[in-house]
Amino acid sequence: MDHKIRGYNQNMLLGCGFLALLAVIGVTAAVVFGLNREFHLGAYPGAQPVPNQNYANLNAARLYLRVENAYRTQDDLLDVYVWYEHRFGFRDYKRVYEAEGDCLLLEKSTEALVLQRNINIIICETPAGRLILMTRIVSPS
Repeated sequence: MDHKIRGYNQNMLLGCGFLALLAVIGVTAAVVFGLNREFHLGAYPGAQPVPNQNYANLNAARLYLRVENAYRTQDDLLDVYVWYEHRFGFRDYKRVYEAEGDCLLLEKSTEALVLQRNINIIICETPAGRLILMTRIVSPS
């Protein structure tokens, strides 16, 4: 009788361990997929990434993810603005002047479930084409 119970307990332990392993793999895959999606979320079609200006910073102590991207495109400023407007649902913009040139600043804050996302996009007219600077911060709300 004890032999049957021991075998049952071992099988139960193995099954629980396997389920725990599957859960860890599932959570890890979801986190990796989410980080990859967040990193590439603001990539304007056909734009070239600006070297050394694209990074993600996950701060576990302060519980936030900060993603910064920079792109350059030859498309018209209005086309770039309209694409981002539709992509993120911006309704207005602020015209700002920076060292790079005449720029548009788009800002938005959204909440979903327990997360808050702040999005800042600056689109600048430069002699080399449109420069797109994008910052996203995701944190608990």
